[in-house]
Amino acid sequence: MAFPFGAMLPMLAMFADTIYRELAFNFSTIIHLHKVNPLHWIIDTTPIVLGFTFYFLMSKEEKRDNKLQNWTDVRLSSEKKLLKFIEDINRGDYSTNIIKSEEANDGNFIDALFNLREKLSVEREKEKIRNWMNEGLANFSEILRSGKETQIMYDNLISNIVKYIKANQGGIYLIDENDNEEQVIKLVSCYAYNRKKYEEKEINVGQGLLGQTYLEAQTLVLKTIPPDYVTITSGMGEATPNNLLIIPLKVNESVEALLEVASFKEFDQYQVEFLEKLGEGIASTISNIKADQKTKKLLEKLQIQTGEVSTQEVGMK
Repeated sequence: MAFPFGAMLPMLAMFADTIYRELAFNFSTIIHLHKVNPLHWIIDTTPIVLGFTFYFLMSKEEKRDNKLQNWTDVRLSSEKKLLKFIEDINRGDYSTNIIKSEEANDGNFIDALFNLREKLSVEREKEKIRNWMNEGLANFSEILRSGKETQIMYDNLISNIVKYIKANQGGIYLIDENDNEEQVIKLVSCYAYNRKKYEEKEINVGQGLLGQTYLEAQTLVLKTIPPDYVTITSGMGEATPNNLLIIPLKVNESVEALLEVASFKEFDQYQVEFLEKLGEGIASTISNIKADQKTKKLLEKLQIQTGEVSTQEVGMK
């Protein structure tokens, strides 16, 4: 509507000037008026100038609106992806990726979120390990306090240890004495591939890896096992594990037993620390069992000696 009105403005001006000068309104008059009154040239060009000016202003305003709308869309999109990223972290999903946007200028904020996620992920993993260790120690404490027969307790211990750390085979070795009252390392329970193994094994102190671990009283972790040291047998045949863990079970710096665990996968440090901590409780229980057995033997010996004395007294009478 503005364009037709602008185009009519010069005609109206010339028509008014024609009436004022009492001239006939025709083409010759229009030429004459432009010669005698230069104002008509200004009036003629005014609609064009105003039209271009209006178009320029409208185009500029449209570009500004488009730019503002685009910036708003970018910010909304950035806020949505940031909100989803934060919600994923809150759910414990630390795998979500997020791409930085130069338009949204969210690089620093995203870097801060990545750092936060990394810290939360580390803390979550630590908490998961702590819970795993505490739950395991509580479960094994129940086995140690179960009051069951000693052999059953050993079998329950090694079978549950192998299962809990997802190993493949394990054994418990007691520090004992043979018939010659020589100190030996004796296998009391063995477990592999979800079943108890019935094996007899006796090792001299200082012999092999077990004997050396007993003397050194330090945990041994091997990622390369000597050939034929241990073989895991399953329904699929025989195989040699890649990793071996031998832990001296100590109480008051005295090694009461040895725990040996073999696995096809590498042991994590927290698993080693868990078994060392568990070993303290096992060693304490074994020490008490040995003390009770020793006391029982002394009582039996004393009873025998008392019986012999009584027999001699009766004979003298």
